[in-house]
Amino acid sequence: ILTATDNSGCTVTSSFNVNQPTPVSITSTQTNLTCFAGNNGDINLNVTGGSAPYTYHWNDGATMQNRTNGIAGNYIVTVIDNQSCTATAPMVITQPAQIIVSPAVVNLTCNGVNNGSINITVSGGTGTYTYNWGSGITTQNRTNLSAGTYVVTITDNSNCSVSSSSLITQPASLGVALTVTSVSCKGGTNGGILTNITGGTSPYAYNWGVGITTQNRTNLGAGTYTLTVTDFSGCTGTNSTTVTEPATLSVIAAATD
Repeated sequence: ILTATDNSGCTVTSSFNVNQPTPVSITSTQTNLTCFAGNNGDINLNVTGGSAPYTYHWNDGATMQNRTNGIAGNYIVTVIDNQSCTATAPMVITQPAQIIVSPAVVNLTCNGVNNGSINITVSGGTGTYTYNWGSGITTQNRTNLSAGTYVVTITDNSNCSVSSSSLITQPASLGVALTVTSVSCKGGTNGGILTNITGGTSPYAYNWGVGITTQNRTNLGAGTYTLTVTDFSGCTGTNSTTVTEPATLSVIAAATD
């Protein structure tokens, strides 16, 4: 408002309006990731106010209005209108928690058996999980497994998947080797058996039957002997051997009268 007064005290008043455009305003709609570490995030901008056309400057160097195939993270856009007026808006594309698979493996107690198991614990992802071990097996956990590598694919409610591999091992086979010393004379008892045990899990227990539990045998007569060895895990190995003896010493005399 301007009031002008002349030298005679006469006045006149006029008013003026200085107008401005509406400010540049940014609104957005976002699509977050469906799976951890995915790239299907979107940001759609709606810009109003200011003086079109607008230019766009994102914090990662992009210059398009909308964003597609985005990864999780913080995004900042600065919009500049035709009069160099600006507005800035931050946005965040989020992602679900990573699917974490924690397998608990129980290895075989003995070589060649099938008492291994895998118990699966899963966290992250979205909603409930499904399990696929192949060959039509869809249980979460596995039992009665033999030695080998097992792979499970876990899929959450958003169809996000992760695979986990577990190895079930077995101890070395329990080997029972017997070294025989034969009887030197027919009917003698100086035979013997030395044992050599490999594999399994020490310590070992020995059973020759009839209450004999020593590892090696001495003072044996001719015959067949069977040893059963049991290791610390209850695994057993058996071997039999024969202690031999020479034929009876015979003397044939021929007399000449």
